[in-house]
Amino acid sequence: MPGLYELLTNKRDAIVAAWIKDVRSAFGYENVSYVELRDHVPAFLDELTTVLRRTQTGGPLPEETDHAAQHGLQRLRLGFNLYGLVQEYGMLRKTILDFAKAGGVTVSLDEYEVVSEFLTDGIAQAVSQYGEEREAELHRQN
Repeated sequence: MPGLYELLTNKRDAIVAAWIKDVRSAFGYENVSYVELRDHVPAFLDELTTVLRRTQTGGPLPEETDHAAQHGLQRLRLGFNLYGLVQEYGMLRKTILDFAKAGGVTVSLDEYEVVSEFLTDGIAQAVSQYGEEREAELHRQN
């Protein structure tokens, strides 16, 4: 039976497309292009896939992901608010789990823990980078 690793490997682009549709609908990002909404999310999911594979073999989780920090910066530049940035990650988790359910993939507690921790770390890094850049922007204006 295929697991979450295989699902993310084989359905990454479909997961991203479904997530973009949900994000656009939830936040009214009608004027934001598909490419801008997609941003670093495919690379972020690729990194999550690598982490899932690594943890299956007993490897450690990475300390941080550059993709999440870059995503935070990109969202600030597009004028997105912090609430939306954080919600996007929760919506990504839901989209992954919806695809797992639809595909009959049983997500183990260990896999769920890896996904949750990875996304939580991603949120923290994105918010941190967003906040630092926003602070610097405000200082430049004064």
